[in-house]
Amino acid sequence: MRMHLSILRHGGLQRRAKALAALCLAGLLLPLVSAFETSWPDTLAWGLDLAVHWQWFFLVGLILALPVLAFGHRRWVMVAALVPLPWLTAMPATVRGTVGGDGLVVAAANVHVDNESPDRLVRWVGATQPDVLAILEISDTFVQRLGLDDAYPHQLVRPRWDPFGIALLSRHPIVRHAVVDGGGATPRIEAVIDWNGTAVTVVAVHPMPPISAADQVRRDQVLADITARYADHPTIVTGDFNATPWSSAFRVPRRHGFTLTGGLQATWPASLRGLIGLPIDHVMVSRHWTATDHAVGPDVGSDHLPVLATLSPTGAETQ
Repeated sequence: MRMHLSILRHGGLQRRAKALAALCLAGLLLPLVSAFETSWPDTLAWGLDLAVHWQWFFLVGLILALPVLAFGHRRWVMVAALVPLPWLTAMPATVRGTVGGDGLVVAAANVHVDNESPDRLVRWVGATQPDVLAILEISDTFVQRLGLDDAYPHQLVRPRWDPFGIALLSRHPIVRHAVVDGGGATPRIEAVIDWNGTAVTVVAVHPMPPISAADQVRRDQVLADITARYADHPTIVTGDFNATPWSSAFRVPRRHGFTLTGGLQATWPASLRGLIGLPIDHVMVSRHWTATDHAVGPDVGSDHLPVLATLSPTGAETQ
C-alpha cells in the first residue's frame, strides 16, 4: 500500500496536479473580479463571463487535485478553505420565509422550440399548481396543444418559429402588460397581475445566449433596465436568463436589491437531471419577497429543466 501511495509524490503527477489546481483556483476567483469588468473592453469582459459560468467544474477539478498535492506537501490542505467559494460568490439567495398562509407560486419552463408535445409540462403544472407560469421557446404547435385555458384564464402568448417565443399564463387577472421587443433584444413580457389585491409586476425573459460580446452586453442591459425600473415595487423576473448566478448579468440586479430564490442546481442541460451543467433558469425577486420554497422540476421534453418558487411578501414598503 505504501508503495502504491508513493506514486502520488511522483514529480510528473505533482506538476499536473499543480497546474490543474492553479487553473481551477483562477476559475473560482473569477467572480471576484467581475466588478471591474465595466472598465474593460467588451471582448475581454465577454471572455471572462464565458469562463465564470463553470464554477462547479472548477470546484470538481480542485477537489480532485488537492489530495494529490496534499500528499506531497501538507500545506496544500489549507487551500481546501476555498472550496466554499462558489456559494460565496454567487448572486445572493432570497431570504427564506416561514411556510404559512397562501404564497404566490411562480414557475418558468423553457420547453424548447422543437418540442411539439406539452403533455409532460401539463402534468407537472397540474401537480405543482403554479399561480403564474412563464413558458419560453413556445411555438404555434405547442400553443395549440397546450390546453391550459381553464386553469389559466389570463394569458399573454406570443409564439414564434425561432427559440424566442414567449408566454405568460396567470390564474390572477393581468391588469396591465407590454410585450417589449426592440433595440436588438429578444421579446419579453412585462405584466402587472392583481394578486389578492396586491399589484405584482411579473417579467418573463429569455435574452440571447452570450454567443458574442454584443449579445452579452444586451443581456446584461436588459436585466439592468428591468431591475432599475421595478426595484421599488413587488417584482418577479423569471425565465431562461442564459446566465449563471456568478455572471456579470447579475451585477446591476444585485445592486438594486434583487435576489435569486433558488439554489445552484443546474437546469441545463436536462439530460443528467441537473447533476452536471449550468444553473441558467431562475426566479429573481425584489426585496419585497421571501421564498418559502424553490425546486427544479422534471424533464418536460426540453433541454432545460423548469423551476418553481413559492413566494411570500416581506412587508417592505413600496414607492
